[in-house]
Amino acid sequence: MAFRLRWPTQYDRILLGFGIPSPYYFEHGLPGHEGIDFTAPVGSEIYACADGVVSEIRQDSTKKTAYGNQIRILHATSEGEFTTVYTHLQKMLVKKGDKVKAGQVIGLADDTGYGSSGSQLHLTLKKKGATARGETIFPYDIIDPTPYLDPFPGSSQSLDRLKYLADVTVPDKTVMRPGEAFRKVWRVQNDGTTLWGNGYQLVGLDERMGAPAEVPLPRAKPGEIVTLELNLTAPTAPGFHRSTWSPKNAKGERFRGLVYTLIEVSDQKPVNVVVDLSRWNRVDDFQLLKAAGIEGVIHKATQGTTSVDPRYADRRQMAKTHGLMWGAYHFGIGGNPIGQAKHFLNTVQPDSKTLMSLDIEAYPKGADMTVAEAEQFVSYIHNQTGRWPLLYSRRGHLREFINDDEPTLLSQCPLWVAAWSDSPIMPAQWSTWTFWQYTDGRKGPEPRLVKGFKVSMPRDQFNGTLQQLRKFWGY
Repeated sequence: MAFRLRWPTQYDRILLGFGIPSPYYFEHGLPGHEGIDFTAPVGSEIYACADGVVSEIRQDSTKKTAYGNQIRILHATSEGEFTTVYTHLQKMLVKKGDKVKAGQVIGLADDTGYGSSGSQLHLTLKKKGATARGETIFPYDIIDPTPYLDPFPGSSQSLDRLKYLADVTVPDKTVMRPGEAFRKVWRVQNDGTTLWGNGYQLVGLDERMGAPAEVPLPRAKPGEIVTLELNLTAPTAPGFHRSTWSPKNAKGERFRGLVYTLIEVSDQKPVNVVVDLSRWNRVDDFQLLKAAGIEGVIHKATQGTTSVDPRYADRRQMAKTHGLMWGAYHFGIGGNPIGQAKHFLNTVQPDSKTLMSLDIEAYPKGADMTVAEAEQFVSYIHNQTGRWPLLYSRRGHLREFINDDEPTLLSQCPLWVAAWSDSPIMPAQWSTWTFWQYTDGRKGPEPRLVKGFKVSMPRDQFNGTLQQLRKFWGY
């Protein structure tokens, strides 16, 4: 049976939904409201949302903490380990270690803690490991309770509800230039019992980024999956900006299911001082590379479990001789990922200033490296060196390689995306790119060639300043 949350109060009104942005939450390292606030007058009963064990009781009636008096209940389920947090309480009617049932009275409501604006219940939901797995942009394993929450008992069977599924374009924390136009697309589901039709709207709640105050929701039958699309423009002020949108039915009533986009506006242009090479690139004058403004070289080192690029060792020595930062990449193929990782490390012998990368793309002479194999490779590198390697690939290959809404350990790796176009196209699993291979020396935006060289070589931008690049590289 799927994990569900029973309505935790006697009242059917939600005061504040999950994810609503505010400077208050940004100051605490949160991208928005980290739970749901329910109407709960002073002294009203608070119910456990699901069966579980009381894992913690915290008492604070002095308004020195945001949550005040709180109860935490652990729920071990087949879907993972969840924790519900009930805060701003007047009185706790359970103690640590108590087993509780869904619907059991566990406390009484109040407005303890400085995070409340009157008597209410604030409910937070956590899922163990969610932050590390990339299931949420919130820290501390906080996730949205909304998809798990059952309707208020006795409510009508006619139910309007939207379920967010995935960001199709512009993942959260994508870096934008001031005034940059972009198209945001979400994949959602009509998770209610009513037909979305004439009069159903998507309503802007905060910063609309140039969009109208309301746009029509697409027509969708119950259970149908559709996309929501908005043409937006990044604000001019640097920093994080969020645009939150709520669905509204034909009666003008907002209903459950928020979508939002979170972007970072930066006027800092990426630094363009890195090239990547293999034996096929006829580049031997590293003194000229340095004189042309190149600061770093990422070179192919290995492939499979036995192959070594014959130019790797001598070019590494030339790079170090002329003061260039050095990096090494492995071309991954299908089979024996641990053996490949060992071969790579034995060949490269990386120190703290050696940038490492895994290249995953189509292998025309055999089987491609799979997601599971790539995860094993990068995990081995991380376990041996304490660092996640870069992950290099083309956006087109990543779309075939990983589903946009499929969490993967690979998202721990900084992304090196290849896109010979006007801008890097981000996979949904990464919030931003670290390196962008914008040209192979022949295709892509200018400048393609390195000054002083007639031969082509791939060039890479770093998403930051030169100082940040050197720090990222280990200098």
